[in-house]
Amino acid sequence: MILDSFLSKCYHYVIHNVSKENAMTTLMRDRQYNFRVNADMLNQAKEILEEKHISLPDALNLFVEQVVVTRDLPIKTPEQVQAEAFLNELISELDEGYQDVLNGNTKPASEVFAKYGL
Repeated sequence: MILDSFLSKCYHYVIHNVSKENAMTTLMRDRQYNFRVNADMLNQAKEILEEKHISLPDALNLFVEQVVVTRDLPIKTPEQVQAEAFLNELISELDEGYQDVLNGNTKPASEVFAKYGL
């Protein structure tokens, strides 16, 4: 608990002092952009960002900077999340099947072929 509190204070110090001095102020913010967003989601995001002591404009600027730096989205798309979940499920099933083989829990191929009419 004490270590958690200490790390949290260090994180906030770096975010408020080092990061803003080195990253945020080095780029001039010379463009305003308006967009539509779900009001409930925006309010939830603001609350989360406030807990992390980051303003919404700073968070959006960090997002844009990361897109440019990495030349990719710094978040997963819904398709990527779905693909990752599918892959994890597949790996789990393969692991389960492998354990069955190791434990001798197998059936002859002829029995399986007959069951499925192959």
